Formats: sequence, C-alpha cells, structure tokens
Amino acid sequence: MEWLNLIVWVLMLVITITWTIGVITKPSSFGPTNFKLTVLLWISILFVFFIKISPLNFIYMIPASFIVAGYASFRGDTDYIIENKLQPESIFKRIAPNTEGLFRALIHYSIFLVVVFIIIKIFLS
Repeated sequence: MEWLNLIVWVLMLVITITWTIGVITKPSSFGPTNFKLTVLLWISILFVFFIKISPLNFIYMIPASFIVAGYASFRGDTDYIIENKLQPESIFKRIAPNTEGLFRALIHYSIFLVVVFIIIKIFLS
C-alpha cells in the first residue's frame, strides 16, 4: 500500500508541476481556465499533505477541480457578457484575465474540501 501511495504522490506532483510550467511559460496556449485549475491542483496537494489523508483521494479531487475551474470560467464569461450587453459569440474574441472567476473557484473548491474533510474524519475514521 505504501508503494501505491508513493506512486500516486509522484504522479500527482509530476502532472501538477508540468501543468504549472505550461501555464507559466505559455499562458496564451493554456488560458485562464487552466490557471485556475493549476491553483486548485496545488490546493489539493496541500490539503492532502496537511490533513494527512490518503493520496488516493486525488482520484476524485482532480475531476472536481476540473469541474470547478471550468464552471468558474464559464460563469465569469457569462457574467461579462451580461454586464456589457454583448452577443454570446463575442466571447470567443475576448481575452479573459487569469484571475477572473478565481475567487469563485476558490470558494466552491473550499466548500468541496470542507465536505471531504467532514466525510473522511467523521464517517470514515
């Protein structure tokens, strides 16, 4: 079981570091959604490390971070369209800042992690 945990840790760190390098070196290719995703992946790593839960929890944290980052970017784009009374097609021409929707993503993901913590500590220990 220790080898499996180590493999999951190494795999998660390699994926996150690679993703982070891509976001930093080629921000135009990766875009704001991937910036938010990178932040959420690092928060997942810190959460698992400091709470001392099994790294196998990354199995559902990674898809959850994709969903939260995508939702936050979508909501940021739609809010921008509504506020500026634009046509929906104009969103493809817009260059969104990396931090747009980041606060929303952090709030939603924090709620998700609190629920995970409560389930693990109360029901599974």
